[in-house]
Amino acid sequence: MGDFVKYHALGNDYLIIDPRRVDVPASGATARLLCDRRYGVGADGLLVGPVGPVTPGEPVELLIFNSDGSPCGRSGNGIRIFADHLLGREPQLGDGPSGRGLTVRTASGTSRVEITTPGTVRITLDAPTITTTDPIPSDPAQFDPASSGPAQFDPVHPGPASSGPMQSGPMQSGPMQSGPVRSGQHRERLLRPLSVGGRHLPVLVLDNGNPHVVVPLSAVDRAVAERWGEPIASHPDFPGRTNVEFLRVTERGLIEIEVWERGAGYTTASGSGACAAASAAHALGLIDDRVLVRMPGGAVEVDIAPDGTVGLTGPVAEVFTGLLGGELRTRLTAERRSSTPVAEPVP
Repeated sequence: MGDFVKYHALGNDYLIIDPRRVDVPASGATARLLCDRRYGVGADGLLVGPVGPVTPGEPVELLIFNSDGSPCGRSGNGIRIFADHLLGREPQLGDGPSGRGLTVRTASGTSRVEITTPGTVRITLDAPTITTTDPIPSDPAQFDPASSGPAQFDPVHPGPASSGPMQSGPMQSGPMQSGPVRSGQHRERLLRPLSVGGRHLPVLVLDNGNPHVVVPLSAVDRAVAERWGEPIASHPDFPGRTNVEFLRVTERGLIEIEVWERGAGYTTASGSGACAAASAAHALGLIDDRVLVRMPGGAVEVDIAPDGTVGLTGPVAEVFTGLLGGELRTRLTAERRSSTPVAEPVP
């Protein structure tokens, strides 16, 4: 048994440390040290769990940290990876009809996970909260939420901003509307303008245990994410930073996304990001209840129930088990001596 295990889900990689076996601080500093790709092991995030007692049939506690050391309230891929790891080594903890289910509790609440086949894991998330705005902009050249397709915006070669001021009203949060939201109903209140780099981007803001901003575009690629991801993630409208998904709706059963995570930067895949993008496209009336979400690292299947509950099914894979070297252990020991109690992760 090693000190840690490394997994990935379509290239979105995580380290797992079991605090029952390895004594390292469950802190942001530990995450930064271990996730560093030059001086540590290298990963997009750190999973510390199970935390506390483990009882069959009861939720298992998990702490999640991004690679920059910031806490993460919920990670779709991280939770799926953790469940596959734990049930693979302690199958007696599995429950449900298949005996391969697990409830995982993180800072944002509980998530139900099930191993559907070896190497394939499904997670179910509660309906997200979508932030709406009123009134909406009136300049169709800059913002057209009633158009029949995704918003048209060229982020690589943006034109000048509108000369008129951006119109935005007080933000209100409410549960996601069940079923597709069609043009002429409430769709115009879901998209809002975000002023970035001299442009007013149409975006949809939601929270599914993690904060997300979804940007519908006519085309997406890595250059788009790397150019606009950080300016949106660190926008003053989001003081706690936000994850960003750049969305292209290819057809009603297929979407493509590029992801910029608030605590890791560009990633080849994101579980909660795929769910957020699918929820956004569904709320805008652009996709059906089941959709394939294609990312640079691969594809996952997402389904949306009438009440807005979201299910994601996709692969996870163990990469290797490792031992911490002496120099890294010394740094972690120094971190323990200087560390303060870990605050609860913020969703």
